[in-house]
Amino acid sequence: MTPVFSNMIQQGLASAGIFSFYLNRNTSSNFGGKLIFGGSDPAYYEGNFTYVPVSVQGYWQIIIDRISYMPTIKFNLGGKAFNLTGKDYTIRDQDNDSLCVSLFMKHPDSLDEGDVELVKLWVLGMPFIGRYYTEFDMERGRVGFALAKNV
Repeated sequence: MTPVFSNMIQQGLASAGIFSFYLNRNTSSNFGGKLIFGGSDPAYYEGNFTYVPVSVQGYWQIIIDRISYMPTIKFNLGGKAFNLTGKDYTIRDQDNDSLCVSLFMKHPDSLDEGDVELVKLWVLGMPFIGRYYTEFDMERGRVGFALAKNV
């Protein structure tokens, strides 16, 4: 089955094989974020992108060079450091305001200890994409990260 975005490209509905995400971290705003097909919008990020090649096609899997210790977690991607502070990767529990929860979790497939590659599998989801505007470049097989603006 052909993915929706690939169909959009084939039909000329997207100018480039790139899609990108902005997630608004401002909880007092009604604007949750933006998904852009065909490129990126500089209104939502600062500076230049750092690109990391996709290591497994179909999953947007990339290689993280290393992670440092808390409270600031540093992801080294493509030779550049991307920092997440405790504020970026924790949220208050919805049932208990005095409890904070980390947004990092083990990938379900990482339970198989026999496969070392799956044990190393992480999903850089909302906490990371909320801090860094993320661009997925299908044409060049890479993912780009730029510091997200507070809009």
